[in-house]
This record gives sequence, C-alpha cells and structure tokens, in this order.
Amino acid sequence: MVERGIEAERHMMIAINEIRRKSVPTMVIALFFIFCGVNPLVHGRAVCAGKSSSQRISRLRAESDGITPGALFVVIGETECRLSEIVLKAWILSGGQQVVFSTPGGAGGYENEGQSLHIYDLASDSERVVLSEYFAIMGVIAVRTHAGQDALIVEMRDGGLGASHIAIVDPNRGEVFVEQKARVVSRKGDILTLGYFHDEEWELLARGEIVRPYRTKSYNINVLLKGKPIVREPGPQ
Repeated sequence: MVERGIEAERHMMIAINEIRRKSVPTMVIALFFIFCGVNPLVHGRAVCAGKSSSQRISRLRAESDGITPGALFVVIGETECRLSEIVLKAWILSGGQQVVFSTPGGAGGYENEGQSLHIYDLASDSERVVLSEYFAIMGVIAVRTHAGQDALIVEMRDGGLGASHIAIVDPNRGEVFVEQKARVVSRKGDILTLGYFHDEEWELLARGEIVRPYRTKSYNINVLLKGKPIVREPGPQ
C-alpha cells in the first residue's frame, strides 16, 4: 500500500514537471508581447501616424490626473495608439476628426503654471499650438456660430487667487480674445455673457457659494473671432 502511494506520487510529480516544461515557452512568448507592446489595440503603445479622412477618433485615454502630465492615447477605428507623451487634459472635437489637449509650458504665470492648448487633426495628421497662456486650462467647449464659424471657449484658472479666465480660440488662427477674472454666466446662440467678480469673491465661488457678479458683459462670438491672434511672450503675469 505504501509503495503504491509512493509510486503514484512519483508519477504525479513527473506529470506536473512536464506541464511546467511545456508551459515555459508559452509564458516567455506572452511576456514578450506584453512588454514589447506588439498589440496596439490592447496596450496602446503604437504611435499614431498617417492621414485618415474616413475614420474617426471614438475614445481617448490620458494617463494624467490633470496635474501630473502623462501620455495620451486615442482610439482610431479599432486601434488604440499613442498621440502624445506629455498631456494634462484632452477633449474630442468635430465629431471625432480632431482632438484638443493641454500641456505644461505655456507663457509663464504664477509659479510658471501657464499651459498651452494643442489641436491634432486626423485628416491632415497635423498638430499645432492654438493657445499659450499664463493660466491652467480647466475646460474646453467647441461651438459653431450661426455664421458657420468654429470657435473654442477655453476656461482657465490661476493658482494664486483662484480666479477664472476665459479665452476664445479660432481653431485655424489661434487665441483671439481673453478676459481675465471672469467666468461664463450664459451662452445663447452666438452671444456669450461673462460675469466679473471681486478678488475676495473667488474663494467663495470655489466653495460653491452663490455670488452675483458685480458686472456682466455680453460678446458676439462672430465678432470676437475677427480679432487679431494673441501671442504671449513667456514671462510672469
């Protein structure tokens, strides 16, 4: 009985070792594919390249918490690829034809917090900077006016006072308008209304309290888009 038990245990160990031996090459191959990033759909390590007027960007994934930059991945067709290495936030535009994303390295500002805004166009496979400012970029809204003009409403914020700042960007020419210490109150069609607040009120707004602006002013986006491009010289605000 004891000898039979020992013999059975010996045969079992031989079988286990055989399975392990055969499994090693499979494991090595699997690890090779994982670390080399051969499958771009799953791991998103292939670099985006090539023009495409027929496909669309359906999803994006930024390896950033909005403060520390990371790589930006986009899904084009059925493939995920790496679009940029140092990105903070990103938004899909034009039905998936474009991606706009923010990066560090703007025009300086408080503790050099200024950021830049980039547009990537899938049809032309090109990227350009359309805004370089003194502030951190918080949000981007794409609008099309009744006149058929495209515009980006960019909300920014500074790290000192905590105030909001609003910029209008022409996707083809760059930043054409900026208003500091203001926030969007409303937008009806082409009319954008901004509210202005005192310095001591921005902390209250950050806490979610309701504060009425001491002044409001309305702008026609079509008119703003006719402004000259704003070019910021790097330096403190």
